[in-house]
Amino acid sequence: MSERQMDVETMLGGLNDIRLPPEAAGGVLAELLAAAGVGLVLAWLVCLLLTAKRWRQEKSLPTLEARVCRLRDLPEHERGVALLHLARSEGMVLPIDGSLYKPGTFPSSEEIETRLLESRGKHA
Repeated sequence: MSERQMDVETMLGGLNDIRLPPEAAGGVLAELLAAAGVGLVLAWLVCLLLTAKRWRQEKSLPTLEARVCRLRDLPEHERGVALLHLARSEGMVLPIDGSLYKPGTFPSSEEIETRLLESRGKHA
């Protein structure tokens, strides 16, 4: 039993970080490069995981048509504003012409919805 027992110095020596001896080839520079390499690999793995998570979230988003249908219960003015925000979040630019935007008036939500769905069909 006494053969297997450790003395205090051996135990504390085992708790130290694993390091290259100072006289090893490369010395401190090799240690720094190894640490930088491990850091880069860990950063790459974190980026990979975040990208996969975002990709999974984008796949689970409802379709544009489903999101437009959810807005149909809103009052007219709020629905129009929400549809314009939806168009902007989709990266769509609704054509600005006299038929949609008349001076002094806000376009009706039906017109915005029609343009939004037509514009989506052209970009798909």
